Amino acid sequence: MGTSTKAALVKRKLRSSSTRKSKTLLQSHVSGKNDGVKKSTDPFYIKYYSGCIGMPVATGAMIASLALTLTILVGIVVFGVFVRKLKRQFLFSGQSLAPGTMSATGLSYIWDYMTKDGPFVAFVNAPVFPGALSSMFYFVACVPGALLHIFQPDFAKPYKIQRTSSERKVPGNLVRHQVCDTLLHSLRNNFIFAVPGMVYQVIMRGPWMYYSHEHWGNHKQTNATEGSGEEALSQFLISNRICLLHCDGNVLFPNSAPSNCEFMVDLTVCLLVFDLSYHYWHRFHHLSRPLYRYIHRIHHEYHAPFVWVTQYEHFLELMAVALFSMAIPICVGCHPLTEWVWLVLAVQLSVEAHTGYDFGFLDKIVCFKGRSIWGGTVHHDRHHELPMCNFQPFFTWFDYYYETDYNSVSQRRKRRVEKTETKQ
Repeated sequence: MGTSTKAALVKRKLRSSSTRKSKTLLQSHVSGKNDGVKKSTDPFYIKYYSGCIGMPVATGAMIASLALTLTILVGIVVFGVFVRKLKRQFLFSGQSLAPGTMSATGLSYIWDYMTKDGPFVAFVNAPVFPGALSSMFYFVACVPGALLHIFQPDFAKPYKIQRTSSERKVPGNLVRHQVCDTLLHSLRNNFIFAVPGMVYQVIMRGPWMYYSHEHWGNHKQTNATEGSGEEALSQFLISNRICLLHCDGNVLFPNSAPSNCEFMVDLTVCLLVFDLSYHYWHRFHHLSRPLYRYIHRIHHEYHAPFVWVTQYEHFLELMAVALFSMAIPICVGCHPLTEWVWLVLAVQLSVEAHTGYDFGFLDKIVCFKGRSIWGGTVHHDRHHELPMCNFQPFFTWFDYYYETDYNSVSQRRKRRVEKTETKQ
């Protein structure tokens, strides 16, 4: 046997052995048995299943992201039913207090002014009001932070989280490019995906974006004749407190404001449930390489965030945040006034987390065993600086539990660098 023939046989054996090893690794990877193999960066196997059906990985990532959003949404609905039962049984019967009682001091006058006596009653009573309130307040809330980013005043320098190596200001042309890039992206997302939905609500006067409380049975959704299919559908929607068309706040709004206890409990529950829901959506979009590359990476193009980066994101991420923010108060059974405050609060906290300036104080005083429970601006700013840490939007306990807080991740990275330098 010649030398060339022996070499060919050796190559064939090596090729066959490497093929067997790769098949074994693939089988263990798909079955979930890693057996010493490095942990997968695609826990949903998006790339694998996309290849199996001949689909682009980007399309598979979008489908997986949407499926994850809907799965979390189902969890919110189920949890909301549980919370409503607990509230009715242990806290309050769900009936709001009448104006003038001891527990309904300021909230009753605010509620009456907005829904009965104020100059914008028609707008407030329209189904489009929650979405319009959230969208308009976002752009208003961004104005102070935008001015800080553009003018970079001297008094704000000590509060800047990620400072440049030099004391000079960021060049004006770079600031203009950043503002135009992020602001135009936010406007495009809103006009393409949010505005059409609000236009539909204005035209069709529905769907009703609240949990409906009192006098729901007095509402007629259709003029269908008795005994018809439309009448049966209308009765089904009424019995399940669902209004899709011709919804009017004059009929569907509760007569009175929530009690102070109900208001605070519902607002706290909304904050906790959103923090939990978005935490896992956010974490999976970092742990999965396709989800990060095709969905979430756009939000991390700016490592030092400023206010307009808040909605500088993929439209599926904007949709997920909007769905979570709107569905949680409805499923939990919040009063409309509580829902409005929650929507404004959620926008304000998100904008504040992206300002790049540390003017907050809650993260410095709300602590447990020397650790801050409230995240604040620094918490999320560190996430943009080091993307594999600080996944929670508002609080910090899940990051401490999973050891994905900034300090833990930084220490692990430092140990890896020292270990590599020692080997060299």
